[in-house]
Amino acid sequence: MTDLAATVRPEVMDREIAGFLVGKDGHCLQYVPVHLQTEELALMAVRTSGNAVLLHRSVREDIKTEKVYMAGMEEGCFQSFLHIPPDRRTPEICLVAEKLYPDVVRARPDSIPEAVRNGCNIYTLGNLLEKASGERFDAGTVKRVYEGKPLRVKQFTTPTGVMNDTVIRFSKENSRFQYDQPHKNRMIKRGMKP
Repeated sequence: MTDLAATVRPEVMDREIAGFLVGKDGHCLQYVPVHLQTEELALMAVRTSGNAVLLHRSVREDIKTEKVYMAGMEEGCFQSFLHIPPDRRTPEICLVAEKLYPDVVRARPDSIPEAVRNGCNIYTLGNLLEKASGERFDAGTVKRVYEGKPLRVKQFTTPTGVMNDTVIRFSKENSRFQYDQPHKNRMIKRGMKP
């Protein structure tokens, strides 16, 4: 398809032709005139052929967004993560990569930028959450906790000890967890009633 795309004159190519070509082979995006390159077309390209399609110089920089890079990562295709330039590997992209390709991240710890590894962000929260609870969580669950949504865990290790059957919340503002033990609170209330 790329050979066919290379023969189409830029003034002849329109959205329909571009969509057809990119839908068949994402690498055709490099032959689409820049005025026709959109985020939607980039999404189609990476879903078809992975993030390698964004490496071509003729692809507009402004359509290489986090959303597009995330769409190009799929389970079992670790190269799509490694094709993302290190300066574009956001904490959320790194978290998803660690969930999809744990062996690659373990074997190549340098694939996670130092700023992501050592910062206070969704990536480090995911690691901390799993260590403190002893459970594994998918990227969507970690994202919800990072946004302040509650999460019930069987146990959670805090600086003061281990809490069982706990609901935790994370506050981005002060980078701290809040804990609540619903069963303990109910037992205390019952004990106080006459």
